[in-house]
Amino acid sequence: MAKQQKYILLVSSTLCLFFITCNAPRNNPLDPMNSSQKWASLTGIVQVADATAQRLANVTVMWMDDLLRTTDANGRYTFDRIRPVDGWLFFQKAGFVADSVFIAWEGRESVQQNMALRREPALSGYVQTVRVPPAAIAGVKVTWQPAQQYTFTDDDGFYHFAKPLQSDGLLIFEKEGYRPVEIAVVWPAGESVTKNAFLNANPQLEDFSLFSVVTNYYEPRPPTNELVARARLGDAEGDIDSVYIECTSLDIKAYLQYNVLERVFERSFSAADLELMSLRQLVGYEFNLCVIDRFEYKFTLAQEHLARVISDEIEIDSPNNSESVDEYVTLKWFHFDPGFKFTFHVKINTDDDFTPDLVWEQSGIAADSNSVVAHVPLPTDYVWEIWCVDEFENRARSKQGSFRVIKSGRRN
Repeated sequence: MAKQQKYILLVSSTLCLFFITCNAPRNNPLDPMNSSQKWASLTGIVQVADATAQRLANVTVMWMDDLLRTTDANGRYTFDRIRPVDGWLFFQKAGFVADSVFIAWEGRESVQQNMALRREPALSGYVQTVRVPPAAIAGVKVTWQPAQQYTFTDDDGFYHFAKPLQSDGLLIFEKEGYRPVEIAVVWPAGESVTKNAFLNANPQLEDFSLFSVVTNYYEPRPPTNELVARARLGDAEGDIDSVYIECTSLDIKAYLQYNVLERVFERSFSAADLELMSLRQLVGYEFNLCVIDRFEYKFTLAQEHLARVISDEIEIDSPNNSESVDEYVTLKWFHFDPGFKFTFHVKINTDDDFTPDLVWEQSGIAADSNSVVAHVPLPTDYVWEIWCVDEFENRARSKQGSFRVIKSGRRN
């Protein structure tokens, strides 16, 4: 009974204390139930500190080291129901210099504090072709030499170093097929640097051949021997200045000429042109194909050598000496075996010493052949010739034979 009385007394005391406490004044300024506590709001907009004034989303905004907000798509942030206690407001976003501002409430219930963030100093730019109109070049390696940092351009030709070493240095632009470019950079303290580059495409080799041509004539005219160099090049900018072949071992440097109709650089050289006694002196020596552009930059695009000068002569059999034939003429020659791999090439031209016209030809005739049938329907005078062409394009021509088509040899 005594214990029960003690329990009732304890409960009654606790309830009295509770009611007394609940009715007590709420004077603690840290107590959110303090009737005298004033609430405030802090809002603002965050944008880029440049001429664009672009609003920034996803900026982390921190108030008084404990409350965090993130800006929305319009760059806005809001802190509701905060104590108007003076303190610091912090702003942070990747790629931008973090910043802060001190807020002094001065009895205000709301404050709008905007912020403009500076981009972190960066190194960026575009890489394009020299040719007009310029085109973006993707995959260019861009090296920032002071720190050996490197990156590559994207599909738009854009490159960007997010956190480069801020120091004077050298930008190097490199891509296969283009001439490297170097740009010196003087870095203004605390500022971003933009450097665009324009790359010149190297001339592209499409084909290069170096071969000898021997042409046999009837006496008293001696055979002629020529070295033919022929190069087909791709030139995106159209800035090729000159093309030449050189053999350093023989101290030869010989320029080619541009054939507008065939769009090739080519030229035929006699032994005298190259200051030699005979073209056979060239056999086995390497020749470089070199290009100089309008910036005086030299490119060595290929290397070739002269394999041989064909000295053996093919002898024609018939027809010859203006022999009369029908329009289906069988051209014959004697067996020919120079001792290397080759094919025959036969041509028929009109018999004109100044402007002969090619009327029929056939190439790739097997080496064991000694005749071919040609169809020449126009009655007139013709000359024909046969060439030996080896696997390196070296060639030698027979003396010419002559014939006259006088009647139809129509076949069913």
